[in-house]
Amino acid sequence: MTGDLDNLAAAAAAVDAEVAPPAAQFVAGEDTQLEQVAPTAEVEAAELAAILQAMTSLFVPLFPSLAAVYTPEACRSLAAATVPFMRKRGWTLPGIMAAWAEEIALAVVAFPLAFATWTAVNADIAQAKAKADKKDAAGIDLSRSGSSGEPVSLPKNDKPAIPTEPRA
Repeated sequence: MTGDLDNLAAAAAAVDAEVAPPAAQFVAGEDTQLEQVAPTAEVEAAELAAILQAMTSLFVPLFPSLAAVYTPEACRSLAAATVPFMRKRGWTLPGIMAAWAEEIALAVVAFPLAFATWTAVNADIAQAKAKADKKDAAGIDLSRSGSSGEPVSLPKNDKPAIPTEPRA
C-alpha cells in the first residue's frame, strides 16, 4: 500500500513540476539553511503578466472594453517593461504580494461590489426620476398606492383645504 502512495506522490510531483515550476529555487547556504535564489526577469514578467490578466478578468464584467485593451500580449509587454523598473527600485513580486496581500484581497472583493452598488443606486435614482416625471405629466401622485397596488389619483381641487375668508 505504501508503494502505491509513494508512486502516486511521485506522479503528482512530476505533474506539478511540469505544470507549475516554482518561481524561485532554493539552494543550501553556508549554514545549511535554505536561501531563496531570485527568479529570472522572464519568470517575474510571466508571473506579473498572469496577475495582470487575472485582474483584468475581474474587471471585464464591469468594463467590457478592457478585454480589448488588456490583451494577453499587452499584459506580457507591460509586465516585461515593469520588471526592470521593479528591480531598479528593489521591489519583488513576492515582496509586493506579501506586503500588500490584505489590501489586494480587499480590492478584489470591494471594487466589484462598490461598482455594483453604484450601478444599483443610479438605477434607483433613474427609476425615481422617471416615476416623478410620469407623475408630473399625468398630474397624479404615483408614489401612493391603494390596497390593490394600483395608483391612487386624487381629483384636482382649486379650492384651498382651509378657508381663507372668515365665516359670517
